[in-house]
Amino acid sequence: MLDFAQELKKIESKAEYADIRISDCVHEKISIENSNPTLLSETIKLQYGVRVFCNGSWGFSSGNNLNDVSSALQTASKLARLNSVKKKEKFSLDVTSSKKANVTAPFKINPTSVPLSEKLLRLGELNKVLNQKKVSNRTLTVVFSTETNFFQNTSGASISEEKGIFDIRAFIVGKKQGKPVRTFGRIGRADGYDFFQNMNMENFGNEILSSLDNHMIAKKAPAGKLPILMSNDLTGVFFHEALGHACEADAILENCSVLKGKLGEKIAPSFLNVKDSANIPKEHGYYKYDDEGMIAGNTTLIKNGILKGYMHSMETANRMGVKPTGNGRAQNPKLLPIVRMTNTIVEKGNFSKEELLKEINCGIYAIGSSGGVVEPTNGNFLFNAQDAFLIENGKIKYPLKDVSFGGNILDTLQKIKGIGRDAKPAFTGGFCGKGGQMVPVGESAPHVLISEAMVGGTNK
Repeated sequence: MLDFAQELKKIESKAEYADIRISDCVHEKISIENSNPTLLSETIKLQYGVRVFCNGSWGFSSGNNLNDVSSALQTASKLARLNSVKKKEKFSLDVTSSKKANVTAPFKINPTSVPLSEKLLRLGELNKVLNQKKVSNRTLTVVFSTETNFFQNTSGASISEEKGIFDIRAFIVGKKQGKPVRTFGRIGRADGYDFFQNMNMENFGNEILSSLDNHMIAKKAPAGKLPILMSNDLTGVFFHEALGHACEADAILENCSVLKGKLGEKIAPSFLNVKDSANIPKEHGYYKYDDEGMIAGNTTLIKNGILKGYMHSMETANRMGVKPTGNGRAQNPKLLPIVRMTNTIVEKGNFSKEELLKEINCGIYAIGSSGGVVEPTNGNFLFNAQDAFLIENGKIKYPLKDVSFGGNILDTLQKIKGIGRDAKPAFTGGFCGKGGQMVPVGESAPHVLISEAMVGGTNK
């Protein structure tokens, strides 16, 4: 294991706290477009970042050469002192990490040990499944990222953690009356080559083809206030976006959250329970320690309908006088850790999918997400469903196209009518953007019925 204890000790006389993050990453991307390999790339990066805390302010420096760490610490120390002069609101770091750990990879087969030819053959198997007359264009991409992250600080923490991210995505295009019809499929996991090696390409491909078939015959969606039954994966994305961002403590401190000042208030039905947790093995947002050396936690956001907590970094926790929750994350060591979600967990309820369907006379069954917009400051949201179906008299009737739904999170939470008992990890490989950084996130959720939401569409 790397050791920069001496370098950190030298800076202690000039600072209250300092830490160093190092990442040694191998990123491999393979693409096939219409049976032709179009992108074969491998990126190897060694990066570091150092933070120094002095008189209520941070200083930061980063680079690629570990021989420069000592001078980077001196630079960060100077910046911290300069920043403290002009900083109006200062705080102290009373809670830091002193953990020591060595975390091994969450996979058995390291992708770097597998020849490129074998990876292409496996991706080619999916290409064969999707090579149909009804598909005019197809683009398949698989990404393997393996990295070893190292963390050390002046509080005695020394942590090494191996991580792996596997993502596979397939975009296909068909044509209906000369117009393109698009759909996609994706899987993402905290994994290595193991899953890709044993992945059932036929099942994955047929799910995507089935989605294309539905889009080909989809009818225009009705517009107006309608009940919506969200699929497992859409439920996870909904709570990640509409609730999760509003529960990030930096948004609370910056007065940018509709949930500011609502701790202890009942904001949802008593049967709703939501957590954020990195502790879901293989799910996309899985890790053992965050980028500040804090052990990954299980942070209760809503319990029995009551808002119970926010997600914290080391800074927000110290500023608000609470314990860090292990949500201090950065895309890489060259960027500062900020408050980020991990895996959004909606706990199971008491209903089957069929029982939830029976509650709907006329409504929408929405599956997956193809994007959306959320404003944490006021709680307004708009989501686009990847696939959708009309529900009539408790039965799924026919596919709908271009379905979107929106509302306000505080209003919509109160309109949750039922929660399925089929909670499960989504493994859809989401990435969340914030502050110019992207980090892997995941979801685990059941079907959820909303009694009323504003559905965008037209029945003309």
